[in-house]
Amino acid sequence: MDQWAPDPETQAEQRSARVEAQARAAEAIQIEATRASQLELTVREIEQNDAVLDTAQIESVLAYHCGDCHRHRVGGDRTDGLFFDRFEELIEIGKVIPGDAAQSRLLLRVWAGEMPPASSSRPPVPEATVSRIADFIDALPPPPRPAPEPAWAEQARDRPDTPPVAAPCFEYLGDWIRCEHAGEWPSVDTEVPGRDLERCFQACRERADCVAVTDYTWLELPDLGCSLYLASCATPGTGVWHEEDGARQYRKLCTSQ
Repeated sequence: MDQWAPDPETQAEQRSARVEAQARAAEAIQIEATRASQLELTVREIEQNDAVLDTAQIESVLAYHCGDCHRHRVGGDRTDGLFFDRFEELIEIGKVIPGDAAQSRLLLRVWAGEMPPASSSRPPVPEATVSRIADFIDALPPPPRPAPEPAWAEQARDRPDTPPVAAPCFEYLGDWIRCEHAGEWPSVDTEVPGRDLERCFQACRERADCVAVTDYTWLELPDLGCSLYLASCATPGTGVWHEEDGARQYRKLCTSQ
C-alpha cells in the first residue's frame, strides 16, 4: 500500500493560515492591553477628584472595577442581566433604581463587599467614588411608576418544581445557601463534567481539592450544568445574590476515593 504523504501546497496554505491566526490573536491582545491601560488612567483621573460624575464616567468606573466579569463579550446574551456596557442597561434590568440609591442592587452589592469579589484582580471601588455614584443615582428623576420587577424574580417563579437529589457522600446545604466565596471563578472548575450531575458528584469524590458540587442542571436550561467547587465550605451562608443565581450546592462529606 502506498504511504500517504501530505500535499506540499496544502501544508504551505495551512502554515500561512496559522501564522495569520497567530498575528490576529497577538494584535487583539495588544489592542485589549492598550484599552485596559487607557481605561485605568481614565478611572484614576476620575477617582482623584470630587466633581459630580456623569454617565460616561460611571460607565468607565464600572468597566474598570467590574468589567472582567460583567463586560459584554462577543456573541454573549445581552438580556441575562449579568453583562452590561451602558449605565442605562442597569436601569432597564432593575439593578439601578433612579432616585433611590439605597435600594439599587448595584450599590447593595458594592456596599456588601461582594462587587468586585475579593478574588477579583480588580481593586474595590473607592468609598468616595461609591458615594458619588450614589449621589448621581439619587439625583436621577424617579420612574413615573414603580420600578419593574427584576427579570430574575419572574424566572424564579417559573423554575422547575424539582426536589434536591440525595447523593452518597454529599449533603444538600439548603435553598439559597452556598459555601463561602461561592461564585468566585478562581474557586470553580467548570471544565468537568458538564451537564451530568452524577458525573459531577463522581468527579468531586475523586478529587481531594473538591469540597462541593454546584448544580444548575435542576433549572433545565440548555446552557447551564454543574461544576466542582474547590475552595472552603466550612461556613456556608446566604447572600443577596444567591436566590437570584439559582444554584444548588452540595457539600462533600467523605474523603476522596
